[in-house]
Amino acid sequence: FASMPRQVRKCLKTKSNELIWEVDMSSAQPSIIFLEWLKYTQKNKGKHIDKEYQLCLKLLLSGGIYAYIQENSEFYKGLSYEKLKKSILSAINAENKPTQSNEELSRLFPNVMMWVNAIKEKSGYKEVSFLGQSAEANIFVEVYKEIPDEKFALIIHDCILTTKKDVLLVKKLLEDRVRKLFSGVILENHNLDKLFKTSLVSIRDEELMENKLNKFYDKIKEPKIKIE
Repeated sequence: FASMPRQVRKCLKTKSNELIWEVDMSSAQPSIIFLEWLKYTQKNKGKHIDKEYQLCLKLLLSGGIYAYIQENSEFYKGLSYEKLKKSILSAINAENKPTQSNEELSRLFPNVMMWVNAIKEKSGYKEVSFLGQSAEANIFVEVYKEIPDEKFALIIHDCILTTKKDVLLVKKLLEDRVRKLFSGVILENHNLDKLFKTSLVSIRDEELMENKLNKFYDKIKEPKIKIE
């Protein structure tokens, strides 16, 4: 199920005919890198990074990292969402080279990228991917383990699939996990509602082509009303 193409996944429901929903993290990989950098700066914080710290925290909580990058960069402005995402993730995870995407992110988030590139220089570029994957697993896998066995749930990387009745439960577990892991960064008054978003995966019955055709045929078969 996890390796199934998204378009095919839309056609599935649970055995009890319930639609499938997903709970995932907004801008997942950049969000996790931001969380790790914010945690790192708790021990190495200085006034010179206060502005960037507050900006990253704001974007993280609003789920608006990709939108901010696209709005504030001529290089990223005209890209589709998929190309934008691919370029940003490549700059974060690939080798430390003076590519335009790397330079643009370094301009927008100089201290974050300085930290990312320092990790690459010290331990190799794959260490950044390992850091992100470890943090992702520490959030999603651990939350998945907490979901009661009798409830429908499947994990796909930075996303947990469930049914509508358990969406809020899964979302709350994810929020609580992030608060626990990043307690020095995420404070009690921080609202995490936009950090994790929910959306419908399955196609609704009324949107299925077969049902649309049936409705169409029923309509054209309706007897015409004779007006006297």
